[in-house]
Amino acid sequence: MKYSRALGAWFLVSVAACVPNGELQRHAPQKSLNETLSMEADNGDTEAMYLLALTRKYGIGVEQDDAQVAFYLRKAAERGHAIAQFELGLMHHMGKGVPRDYAEALRWYRMAAEQGDADAQFSLGVMYELGEGVPKDYVRAYMWLELASLGSEGERQKRAARYRDLIAKEMTRQQVSDARRLAQDWEPRHGE
Repeated sequence: MKYSRALGAWFLVSVAACVPNGELQRHAPQKSLNETLSMEADNGDTEAMYLLALTRKYGIGVEQDDAQVAFYLRKAAERGHAIAQFELGLMHHMGKGVPRDYAEALRWYRMAAEQGDADAQFSLGVMYELGEGVPKDYVRAYMWLELASLGSEGERQKRAARYRDLIAKEMTRQQVSDARRLAQDWEPRHGE
């Protein structure tokens, strides 16, 4: 079963709902959860690697630890987990738990974006628009934001479309046409 953000949110809410007074770090079942996830991750389970990152991010059964979040995200990301790739890119983009490194952020965002992750596509579009880690490129920015808009719903879709439309004001008609063609021709690649 492919992991989704909704499943991750369900996981976190379910764990938190079982804990009186929100005292996650002292709750024995969460320790068992981490031990089970660790065993599964050691056996190559990519989802377990990602969930271990979440337990460290939110302090579920363990101390919050951004370096450990990055460690487990990297393990899952290297195995093609698109959400882990996006989140690792975000950590590098923001310099949280790892050194700020736009080239690394771009690399991880691109891997997730190429799998169709709309949040990564949005972030990649912003990096191209601002020239973070790459030369400014409005055509590529527009393309990624168009894909993010098409792959999102609700407020995320509106945000991507608004940002795409703002960038279009800085572009020629030919550039917009080229960007739209790139978006139309784009096909997702799937993780390993």
